[in-house]
Amino acid sequence: MTIIVASFYFYFLQKRKLEKLALKNLHYENEQNRMKYLQLQEQFSPHFLFNTLGALLHLIDRNPELSKNLIIKLTKFYRKLTNSNLKDLATVIYEIELAQDYIFLQKIRFGEAISEIKYDLPNKVLSLKLPRFSIQILIENAIKYSEFSIEKPLCIYIYHLRRKIQL
Repeated sequence: MTIIVASFYFYFLQKRKLEKLALKNLHYENEQNRMKYLQLQEQFSPHFLFNTLGALLHLIDRNPELSKNLIIKLTKFYRKLTNSNLKDLATVIYEIELAQDYIFLQKIRFGEAISEIKYDLPNKVLSLKLPRFSIQILIENAIKYSEFSIEKPLCIYIYHLRRKIQL
């Protein structure tokens, strides 16, 4: 009888541990989803959108062709940001293309004070995966915290150090 009671006790004790672990896991997932939400909120910065739309307003009469390109790039950029089919990871080339769209939009605002993104990466690296928006966040920080002008433009280079990588 003691063995049966002890077995039930250990069974319920184990079950309680599993329930606590499942609850911790749910808490972790909830925190992870909250962080993703905050990251998306950061990406949809109204300040960036208002600046871009303000630049568009000034461009429409002066350069209709560039205005069209701006609208196309802005649409493409926000479509990529909101694409819910994408995973948490993206290829390096996808991230570079997103960053190039972002730089195009910023060049409308800053003109020649920002140069195009230049990259020199082997195909092996271009197909590797990294967290979504990681290159764009670095570029946003470079724009936000760097001093640049037409005389000293912001140049962004992405290159491989030519070290042997093991995949």
